[in-house]
Amino acid sequence: MPRARVLVLLVLCAAAWAVHAAGLGGTFVAQGAQGRTVANLEVRGERLVGVIDFPNQARVNLVGAIRGNGARGSATSKDGSGEFDALLEGDTLNITLSQKNGPNQKAMSIAFVFQREGAVPAARIPGDPRMVGHWSYQNLIVSGNASFASEEHLLFRADGSYAYGKGATAAGGADWSFDGGRGGDLEHGLWRAENGVLFVGDGGNWMRVGTYGFTEDGSTMRIAYDGGGRKLWSRKRP
Repeated sequence: MPRARVLVLLVLCAAAWAVHAAGLGGTFVAQGAQGRTVANLEVRGERLVGVIDFPNQARVNLVGAIRGNGARGSATSKDGSGEFDALLEGDTLNITLSQKNGPNQKAMSIAFVFQREGAVPAARIPGDPRMVGHWSYQNLIVSGNASFASEEHLLFRADGSYAYGKGATAAGGADWSFDGGRGGDLEHGLWRAENGVLFVGDGGNWMRVGTYGFTEDGSTMRIAYDGGGRKLWSRKRP
């Protein structure tokens, strides 16, 4: 390949990188139930520097390296330190803050979805369409001549909302029985799923639930919870 051709390609690649990097700079807003969370980011060469201000006046400082339309680096506040991952898709900025167990802090991971200030949010599918539907989890414990049965229900809607509730509970033995009735809905909110990870939240603040997977026929969903434990959820047919 002629030398001049190589130089032209290098210039074009550098220009494309600069466009991606510049897009990370600016003010981004996440509107949650508690108020506005604002991320102010600045591009300095190959580095991203910024702050996230939360409604409760807490502040997280970000310093990281830019890679294409994303960045990764350290996240620090007066209460602890950790890491951040950022990815820009159009005017939508996804930032995940995480920290490991350490002095005066515990392991956690929280995801946020910001919109560039002044931009109109684009309509987007909340996640894996296989999750949409009504799911149930049943637990049966048998000890001697006694048994205990309970069920839970999850409803993932196509509009990005979900509902979780306890179902019927019952227990019994050789000469006794107990009917706990139905618990009803206990939790409502929004859901999204990305790359095999389930999140729930209020549209501004997102909390990672855990990883998930499906059987080949889609009738069973496994959720491995970040807090520990796994559950197999069965799809409820209409």
